[in-house]
Amino acid sequence: MLKPTIALIALSLSIYGWQEIARRDPVFRLKEESLTIEYTATANEAVIVFQAESEETLRRVEIEDPSGKPIMRMWVGHGHDVALSGFVVETAESSPGEILRVYGEGQYRVNANTLDGSPACGEAVLSHQLLEPPAVLYPFEQAFDVPTDLVVQWVADPSAREYRVVLEQGESDTLSVRLPAGSNSFAVPAGVLMSNRDSHVEVGAVGANGNCTLVEIEFRTR
Repeated sequence: MLKPTIALIALSLSIYGWQEIARRDPVFRLKEESLTIEYTATANEAVIVFQAESEETLRRVEIEDPSGKPIMRMWVGHGHDVALSGFVVETAESSPGEILRVYGEGQYRVNANTLDGSPACGEAVLSHQLLEPPAVLYPFEQAFDVPTDLVVQWVADPSAREYRVVLEQGESDTLSVRLPAGSNSFAVPAGVLMSNRDSHVEVGAVGANGNCTLVEIEFRTR
């Protein structure tokens, strides 16, 4: 678990007070680095998600694109003793075409400084390949009288390495699960969904490269 972890949207290069990370040979390696696309087919929107963890606390982090150009920078303010043990950075939602244009395929590098100033680094590869949107069989869009003991069903894609199912009622995430390759249904446990409520389910297919293509379904429980 990332503690403390930051989640940021659309970081800019023009951040006041930034100082260049020392370009020394890295002493520490980051871990669990990933750079993936999340594409919501029903809304035709996509985001880039970059995340990593560190065994050493970090003061500054810089992400470079495959050409070596810095694209994101973040840091902990001076005088603060709580540094970063990991981060999750998510861009603002945009059209898939714009996301793919701005974030090219290839290896992205992370340069960082630990709390005591030692250099750290990591890298992750971005692929543009996306799976086809999952074909959800039930519930269907705007379905009414859906039982609270719902079984979400979809057509399994043999190319998917896993599936993600997220249920929401109101403004809150009610349940989020990951299912193994070959899954084509998920039985919602008793007591998770409340009766007579507007509800939302997302079914996402995750490819071997970590990119996720998902669909959203709105429905109302019985």
